[in-house]
Amino acid sequence: MFLGAMAAICFVLAWVLGTAVNAATGIPLTGGILNGLILGVVLTIALKVVDKFWAATILWLIFGILAIPSTTLGPPGIYKIPVALIVGFVWDISILFFKRMDKENLGYVIGGASMSITSMLGVLGFMILLGLPGVEKLQSLILYLLIFYAILGAISVYLGIILYQRKIQYLDSIQHFKS
Repeated sequence: MFLGAMAAICFVLAWVLGTAVNAATGIPLTGGILNGLILGVVLTIALKVVDKFWAATILWLIFGILAIPSTTLGPPGIYKIPVALIVGFVWDISILFFKRMDKENLGYVIGGASMSITSMLGVLGFMILLGLPGVEKLQSLILYLLIFYAILGAISVYLGIILYQRKIQYLDSIQHFKS
């Protein structure tokens, strides 16, 4: 239930912020510039609270389902479900891999960068496959956007980790939820 609520919050934030940026630029996926910073923080806090394998996959699946009719995560379409599943699974694997090496936070940060790259490449791939409009504009910028979003994803996740470790984890409601 918590992951569903967090996915819904993230979707609403992404839809409002992303739609405004996409409308201003006319380039698909540029709405993620603002979303990347805010959502990375919120998603990281949600995953830190739940602290279970599959949490990122479930959260992203719900987010992807909610995003189907919107321009969040690319043009409207059911293709967002497999993209979201892959994005979440990559993040889960990254966290798990680094958690086993006692470097869990590094897994979150690398997962955040990977989340950004995976989602963009997944959406671009489906846009090309389905012949969706705007793909030419996106293709001409893809390398720059991938680098930018990877850095932004890593920074936003790092900020989420700091916020969680310094404030959120000590809240009574979070302590109760985790017990």
